[in-house]
Amino acid sequence: MITKSGRINLEKCVLYFVLITAFFSDWMRYKNSDITVFRIVIIAALLICMGKKTRIFIKTLLFFMLFLIYNLLQSFIFTNCNTYGISFSVFHFVEYAYFYFCIFAIICFTYTIYELDRKNFQQQFFQVLKIVAVIYMLIMLFEKQLGNYAHDVNEYGAFLAAIFPVFFYELFKEKKLVNIIFCSLVYFLLYTKDCKLGLLGVALETGIILVLLLRNSRFPGTRFLSYLFMFSFLIMCIFVLNSPLEINGYALKGIVMEPIWRIITGTPYERSASSTSYRTNVIIFGIEWIKRTFMVGIGAGNSGRLFRALIPDNEIIPIWIKKDAISLHNAWMEFCVEFGLAGICFLGYVMGKVLQMFLQKKWSKFQIVAMTVVFSLWVWIMGPSGILTSYYLIAVFTGLFIVIKRQGISKKGK
Repeated sequence: MITKSGRINLEKCVLYFVLITAFFSDWMRYKNSDITVFRIVIIAALLICMGKKTRIFIKTLLFFMLFLIYNLLQSFIFTNCNTYGISFSVFHFVEYAYFYFCIFAIICFTYTIYELDRKNFQQQFFQVLKIVAVIYMLIMLFEKQLGNYAHDVNEYGAFLAAIFPVFFYELFKEKKLVNIIFCSLVYFLLYTKDCKLGLLGVALETGIILVLLLRNSRFPGTRFLSYLFMFSFLIMCIFVLNSPLEINGYALKGIVMEPIWRIITGTPYERSASSTSYRTNVIIFGIEWIKRTFMVGIGAGNSGRLFRALIPDNEIIPIWIKKDAISLHNAWMEFCVEFGLAGICFLGYVMGKVLQMFLQKKWSKFQIVAMTVVFSLWVWIMGPSGILTSYYLIAVFTGLFIVIKRQGISKKGK
């Protein structure tokens, strides 16, 4: 934001400010209305993108328009073909179109920051994300004192899981005290706040990074050690997950192994008495509806409407969730159900690129971080009820994509 010559890059400052208002959008809200600081200042950031980096702005706008047309076709087909009385709603379509517009805007802002200062982007951008993560940690730590200001802790848990690999990697490479404190507190908070999926995700990230660091080491024989460690880690996970070990009163076997078995066999719980059984049933429901719709998709936001429409005839819906708040509570399954084959292909493309990266001999810091995030997000991203307004996650994903693309999939980064 400040160049070596001492000059302040005003455009970058504004874009970072807008991103921060997005990260704390729920805190910067006028009373209980939909008016937030982010939704007011987003125009200023879009004008900067349009004026300074027109190519990025136009490209993002074109992608959004294509998304809008595709989503409109999906929603129109679903609402006219379903037998559950779900009709096309202009208000609903516009509402979710705006949600995705904000997501595309975050991507545009991040790319514009990169184009304005490519040399310092990696260091500055992730430094901002790390500072924000520390604030999220403090919010979780003082959740009771903050009262209504602290929202879903599972969402904050996902934010911490997304940035945890950066801190954990630096813990080994830089050995700074702040990294040790952060990583320790992440485990402590996710455990004490009962963020089970976040905790499992971070534990998985820890194992993945250790394996990748061993394999990436310049010392001879470490590749064999990495495979040995990976095998031992998998055996340990199977043993621990099948043991009587509990997390806050929940047996690991009951919250991990049994749900996996039920998903494989397609056997839902008769009733969802907990978040575990509810999320398990949601995955089974999602797989069934991907098949029923022949992977065409049902349009953004319609998975929740469909799920709610099934409540009267569906005995597996939990009684502890308000009917008007029912959603899939599973970001990647929601993405696949709502966007069908396009969503599945997108996720498959991301996994394919990461696997391609995994097969190379050496990796840079952010290649290791990116692989860790992608391999583990299938677990921890199920924690939040939804990620449409989780702009921090969008920024992390976009920042990692930019850095990896800059370094190249098959080249060792600096």
